[in-house]
Amino acid sequence: MRNADRPADRAAALCLCGRVASWRNGLNDHSAPDQLALLNQSRRAIVRTAAEGLKRHVVAAAHLAGLAVDIFIHSWNPELAETFSEVYRPKASLHEPVHRKLRTVSSLHLSLSRVVAMVPKEIALVMVSRHDLLLYEDVPLPSLLADAHAQPSLWLPQSCQHRFSAVDGVPIAEQPAMFEACGCRPAGVHVASDGAADCVGLSGKGWLMESPSLARLNLRADAQVPKATLLLEHSLYVLDWWFVATPAVASSFARIHENFSGYTHELRARGASFVRVRSWSHFYWAHHITHVLRESVAVRFMPLLQARDFGLARFVMMSDNF
Repeated sequence: MRNADRPADRAAALCLCGRVASWRNGLNDHSAPDQLALLNQSRRAIVRTAAEGLKRHVVAAAHLAGLAVDIFIHSWNPELAETFSEVYRPKASLHEPVHRKLRTVSSLHLSLSRVVAMVPKEIALVMVSRHDLLLYEDVPLPSLLADAHAQPSLWLPQSCQHRFSAVDGVPIAEQPAMFEACGCRPAGVHVASDGAADCVGLSGKGWLMESPSLARLNLRADAQVPKATLLLEHSLYVLDWWFVATPAVASSFARIHENFSGYTHELRARGASFVRVRSWSHFYWAHHITHVLRESVAVRFMPLLQARDFGLARFVMMSDNF
């Protein structure tokens, strides 16, 4: 079907943004020429590896359901322009040198704003992702279309938290289901008759599956963890690897770059006093969703779980199994 012939309400966009790092620790853009060649080889491998899952579980899966997905790319890796073009054949792309004066969070969301701006107005649904996302299961874009037309919407993947117990506000009756959903049980935690095996290694499984910052705002009661840390890691946490949204909602995330100092000030005012040290996007996404978008956007969670259904390339390479 030609683009001009396809219904506007049956089109979606996959937007990739940010900077591709490297699997090789200790290498950077200032490395010696021979090391720089290894660095760029590693970056190309990351792009190709991630592209396999993104094309299979987003583009091809949607196509089978009658939904066309166009690809748009922005990166801070001009050296990878040819690789991106070869593996994705995007509708539009832009690859620029890094803005070294920008903080990492601000830089990422400037990249996000660049790529979302490429998306035509007739597109009904937008998936925004890092370049190194590894997908193992299909993203259900076709099933999200009806809600996308009904109201401004944002869909987030499921994540899991490290700590939980009855004193964390999680009822005893809910805990077995949460263990089962995450695949295993954190070592040393025992729930009667849950039947779950202990987690082995840094798999990411066996953590509490929840909707942080949006459904469970209660702080975790742990005398070993300072209150400020609890607020930062639990009340101000939304997994920041990817999301699906209606176009205007996707574009709204550009405000994190446009008003970076204002967001940072608000985070500190809410108790995240050391966000200047730990300047990570998941704090800013939580603030944006909870305190900027607020009730104007319907927020839902997709049945895709971190570590079980998707991961990041750098975490795979850190695994003891590779």
